[in-house]
Amino acid sequence: MNFAQNNLKNQSSPYLLQHANNPIHWQIWSENTLKEAQKQDKLLIISIGYTACHWCHVMEKEIFEKQEVAHLMNENFISIKVDREEHPDVDQFYMLALQIMTRQGGWPLNIIALPNGKPIWGATYLPQKQWLSALHQLKDLYQKDPAKMEEYAEKLEQGILSTQLIEEPKNTLFKKETLKEAVQKWSQNFDWTNGGDKGAPKFMMPNQLQYLLRYGFQENDKNVLNYVKLTLYKIAQGGINDAVGGGFSRYSVDDKWHIPHFEKMLYDNAQLASLYAKAYQVFNEDVFKETAKKTLRFIEKELGNPEDLFYASYDADSLNEKGEQEEGAYYIWNKALLQELLKKDFPLFSDLFNINHKGYWENGAYVLFKTENSKELLEKYNLTEEQLEQKEAHCLQILQQERLKRPLPILDHKCLTSWNALTISSFINYYQATTDEYYLNLALQSARAIWEKLYDKKLFKNYVNGEKQILGTLEDYAFLIKAFLELYQVTFEETWLTKAEELTGIAFAEFFNEEKNLFHLSPKDNTYLFTRLFEVHDNVIPSSNAVMCNNLFILGKLSEKETYSKLAKKMLHTYADSFKSTPANYSEWMNTYLNYTNPYYSLSFGDKCKDKKSYFLERYLPNVLLSPKMPIHLSQKDFRESDNSDYMFLCKEQACEKPTKKNIEVLHQILFK
Repeated sequence: MNFAQNNLKNQSSPYLLQHANNPIHWQIWSENTLKEAQKQDKLLIISIGYTACHWCHVMEKEIFEKQEVAHLMNENFISIKVDREEHPDVDQFYMLALQIMTRQGGWPLNIIALPNGKPIWGATYLPQKQWLSALHQLKDLYQKDPAKMEEYAEKLEQGILSTQLIEEPKNTLFKKETLKEAVQKWSQNFDWTNGGDKGAPKFMMPNQLQYLLRYGFQENDKNVLNYVKLTLYKIAQGGINDAVGGGFSRYSVDDKWHIPHFEKMLYDNAQLASLYAKAYQVFNEDVFKETAKKTLRFIEKELGNPEDLFYASYDADSLNEKGEQEEGAYYIWNKALLQELLKKDFPLFSDLFNINHKGYWENGAYVLFKTENSKELLEKYNLTEEQLEQKEAHCLQILQQERLKRPLPILDHKCLTSWNALTISSFINYYQATTDEYYLNLALQSARAIWEKLYDKKLFKNYVNGEKQILGTLEDYAFLIKAFLELYQVTFEETWLTKAEELTGIAFAEFFNEEKNLFHLSPKDNTYLFTRLFEVHDNVIPSSNAVMCNNLFILGKLSEKETYSKLAKKMLHTYADSFKSTPANYSEWMNTYLNYTNPYYSLSFGDKCKDKKSYFLERYLPNVLLSPKMPIHLSQKDFRESDNSDYMFLCKEQACEKPTKKNIEVLHQILFK
């Protein structure tokens, strides 16, 4: 490989290809690149981002396209470009280093490292003058006193490793009080005006809300349920939810969910569709069902590919009327155009979507969002609810047709296993809430496509242009196992349980650390990332270890294998003491913890009554596991098949209720015992 040139031109990642024409001699993240840095004894510049990252584009335009910058970087450094979505383990390590050095994080993530990859300096976006100044200083220091840099790198490495220390749990009891105290601490940051967390920017954090929904439901905590409902209403009405085309942006820059950071990510939309589907089951509010459906329609129509997989994201930026890249250009509206398009319906639309000082953004642009009470609009315009809905749909359809004339934002066309697995789960959750078979079929098609295209003795991370390319990390296994276990429970098809167990076996072989009872994020053969970390904190996506913990709990129930169940308990006890200190970081862990503090049931169906499962699927029963198999401890008794094929068996631990044929009896036992 010629390291004296930009070597990104043959890559498939859209993010890397965006930088393929930079004058900088960008290299890919590989063992060969690191060896070359050591051979030339040059510092590394490791620049990490992703396709839809607005500030990554800004830094490219202002810095990485400049000859002066390229000359300095090419002469004195080996420069590496990394797509964080392809290498989450690399991103995790260097992000942790940046947070230790600066107490900040974000993308673009720019790290200066020794030739062996150990970090010594980091920053996110910097203006050109500061970037050049930092590079000059670091270059000079490495030439004059490399030992000082190596000493700092060693200390930083020890700081990184210290974050991975795991203490022995103080107790091994599952206590309701643990979760109650965590939620009480968490609630101090609830925004009771706009929903979500206090302050700005606001991230939706769907996994946190899913946990709070379940906690409020199972503990009958009306306060928590009201907070979740308020948050979901505000998000659905906000500018962060694209009223015209569907789909959610990544976050809101203000505290009212009004002005989004316009990039649209598959993982956000998949998780939010699941959340709104479950909220519909709990609250029976049509707005939640419609929000989930519109989001899934966006995923299917705008992110779906011909091979039954789903693309990663749409960029925040697109071409404006002047032919220049501008954040949000595809989504924003000016008042004159809206008046021209909507004509006599404009006054109503203006009231509905705040084409006024409330909805104004900047430079004559408005971002649509709702604040007005629909009852007031019904009275003002003398309309029925149905008439208002029809007028709103008609206006949005006009805007949709107009928007189709605009240049689309850049599409990141790679298909990521973990994000596609989240999408499968979203289809399943919507099917459960609505019994709409169309979405179950979408889930099945996508699951088969992943297995066919991204699995070959091991799971691969990404699929681009007809090829699977990078071996999967733990998050790919964790989320796909979860999706397959959910498919098994709604279809009763044995193949999905078999595949889930097969993937679990590989996950143990590739990622498991027996000493720590946790799974590494990167596989064992990832030798050129010199430290393999554990991912345990939830973020916009739940942590892969927390998801694996729940998977093991479910597998333990379905297979009745104690090894799975015992490990799930050990993993939970490891972090239970941390719940009340930083509860938002542990929402997925606490979700599994609820399985032990509250009754958890297995509901088995005899061969002649398996069609009854739909009655239970469409209800919100997060503490019930559905299975076509009679529990082993029952089947070992003197039960004849002819006596049991018409019955359902509801069991808790190894104690079972009296078999019954009546759905309502089972439901009563679940809800009122």
